[in-house]
Amino acid sequence: MDNCKKYKDLILTNYIDGEMDTEMKQQVDSHLLVCPNCRRFAEEVNHFLVASFKNAVRKNVPEHLWLLVKENIEKENRLNEKAGNFIHRLMESLSFPALAPVLGSFVLLILVGSLIFYNQQMKQGKEKEQVEYLVYLLGATEVSPETENNVPETPIEKYFL
Repeated sequence: MDNCKKYKDLILTNYIDGEMDTEMKQQVDSHLLVCPNCRRFAEEVNHFLVASFKNAVRKNVPEHLWLLVKENIEKENRLNEKAGNFIHRLMESLSFPALAPVLGSFVLLILVGSLIFYNQQMKQGKEKEQVEYLVYLLGATEVSPETENNVPETPIEKYFL
């Protein structure tokens, strides 16, 4: 089926126009002999598209119109070349093969530095939590009336004693 799509595209373009090289024309002709769907398609294209233009009167196009078409095509080509050249120059400027190891090293350095900084921050956060918890456990002193000798008890002393 995909093969037929290719042949149908060729039939609509170069085959009908007679602009196809002989080798390719022979391939299309041999396909048309074995494929009834493509053969019917070629007949319909011939009947509906080509036959209606065979008897059409050909008019000469004024010279100024051809010049205008030619100028527009050339202008479009120049614009495409400029855009293509800009993109090409941009890609060349970004692809310095000699700087690739330096750029890779720089990215690696930033990545490792970020990882170390993140780990250090996490470590400091954990240490701070531990210190705050120890201060809570050991630092909060209360004077309790039922303790012997009125010695203040900490929450940890209360827990274990």
